[in-house]
Amino acid sequence: MYEGEPHPNCIGCNARAQCTIHFVPQKYLKGIGKTEYCWKEVNMGPGCFTCNSILESIRGEDVKKLLCYDRLLEVTKLIAPERYNLMIE
Repeated sequence: MYEGEPHPNCIGCNARAQCTIHFVPQKYLKGIGKTEYCWKEVNMGPGCFTCNSILESIRGEDVKKLLCYDRLLEVTKLIAPERYNLMIE
């Protein structure tokens, strides 16, 4: 996904990326039978471990502080509307 490009920054906080984040976590996708989205680029981006942890739990206030919050909402609404509804409650 990042081959041949400069080392990316985290899309959640702009620090140097350490991993790939999933807007809708793989475990969640497996649980709802939508595993095809686990490795689709629409659901992925460069991230750091801190932002990845925040994205795993959508209930905290920290998720709203992420630089990619709008994209998180958009992707979640597209892939997992039921999780999106929990996020906006």
